[in-house]
Amino acid sequence: MVVPGTLFEELGFNYIGPVDGHDVQALATTLKNMRDLKGPQLLHIMTKKGRGYAPAEKDPISFHAVPKFDPASGTLPKSAGGLPTYSKIFGEWLCETAAKDDKADGDNPGDARRLRHGAVLA
Repeated sequence: MVVPGTLFEELGFNYIGPVDGHDVQALATTLKNMRDLKGPQLLHIMTKKGRGYAPAEKDPISFHAVPKFDPASGTLPKSAGGLPTYSKIFGEWLCETAAKDDKADGDNPGDARRLRHGAVLA
């Protein structure tokens, strides 16, 4: 088992964290304490996307990457149907590649989060 900071420390970084990114006071204190450290630093800050905004906490998938909208109503605008998104392009490419090569694999930082919320990956 690898301890989270071990990899970075092996690369010469001082690894600090993880720190709760929603605890602003603790984060500020950590940053102040880091000022006197020598060498490269890596501060691992963890946050929960949408925290503090009830509609986003209730539906993190829909509120993952939103365009401009009215936060008072929480209503998201309908898609304009313009250019395809990065996710759409990547998904299509991955499906085409996987159809040709059974060793093909792709990963996206959001994949695990979507799966936890019941999304289905094609």
